[in-house]
Amino acid sequence: MSYGLLQTVAPTAEPVTATELKLWLRSDPGDTSQDTVLTPLIAAARAYCEKECGRQFCTATWKMTLDRFPVGGSPAIWQQYSFAYWQQRLPNVALASQWWPDRASIRVPKPPCQSVSSITYLDQAGATQTLAASGWLLDTTQQLARITPSYGNIWPITRQQIAGVAVTFVAGYSADGTSVPAAAKLAIYTHVAGAFFNREGITPATLEAVDRILDEIRTGEYT
Repeated sequence: MSYGLLQTVAPTAEPVTATELKLWLRSDPGDTSQDTVLTPLIAAARAYCEKECGRQFCTATWKMTLDRFPVGGSPAIWQQYSFAYWQQRLPNVALASQWWPDRASIRVPKPPCQSVSSITYLDQAGATQTLAASGWLLDTTQQLARITPSYGNIWPITRQQIAGVAVTFVAGYSADGTSVPAAAKLAIYTHVAGAFFNREGITPATLEAVDRILDEIRTGEYT
């Protein structure tokens, strides 16, 4: 199921500082003459690496919009329609009375997910409703966190309108970047070094090196 993403609260720090980067570049950490160049290079490298590996490095808040809730929240949702109805829409349906968590789950991008702040939706009258926290569960044990209805609950029926469901969540390893994986920092160092020493443009060899480093933490979600 497709989704939209909007960062509503940006990180307050970068995972790599200018001082750390200057040590990597074998420059004098006390020399601040290049800081105005290095600072945007760090931000650009971090953005590239986050997009390529599908992760959020430093803590940020995101709003994900969906067109509807997933189908399959509990046996009750299956029983609202006939078995033939579901067979037409979901091939290989075995039993219309079964609960399938994978089909009921909302997958949260930009791992690691720290928390979910709210889930809102447009009801059939077009009014915005906030789903009670007791109505859903968050599982962060998997690479992409997932949200499902809690026991005995189902996803509510929404208005047939695009972006009618919104999930606000907090993602990232830490606010100050101290918990960011070493592979992420190494990829940022490599990207910045390629841009710093090749002012005419980063070479394909540098980008290939960065991408190979990111393979260690890549999620397969490119957002």
